[in-house]
Amino acid sequence: MVTVSYCSVDHMPDHEVDRYLRLLPGQMQHEVTKYRYASDRKSCLLARLMLYESLAHEGLAHLLQGWTRDSNNKPCVAGWGPFNISHSGGMVLFSKAENVTGIDIEKRLAINYGDLLYHFHGRERAYITEAPDALEAFYDIWVKKEAFLKA
Repeated sequence: MVTVSYCSVDHMPDHEVDRYLRLLPGQMQHEVTKYRYASDRKSCLLARLMLYESLAHEGLAHLLQGWTRDSNNKPCVAGWGPFNISHSGGMVLFSKAENVTGIDIEKRLAINYGDLLYHFHGRERAYITEAPDALEAFYDIWVKKEAFLKA
């Protein structure tokens, strides 16, 4: 089973950030506050709060103290199963699974994706270049690749 949560940073009023930040262990608070921009701090905070909520739902909120990163810099919690976090453009996603999980979100911006096509298999490049909306097709494949790599 896979559980996915999502939230917009717009749902967290600026005056509530400090109150929610205090729910987290010190090392997480430090990680959140090191971001320069308020929107990035909120994204990071919301992701950690989603993790906290998921742990609390299972009666395991105390495991939040075991927050760390593995050798690939992927977040993990000692004694708990796989989860993944992604954020972009003010949206934050959190996934929890019984086995490995990967999730990705990207704000769709008008970019020159042609410079990135060398990362794609020939069939993927064909899918993108032949699509009615090539930029949409690019993002469709990009987020799948990112999620797979994160898993």
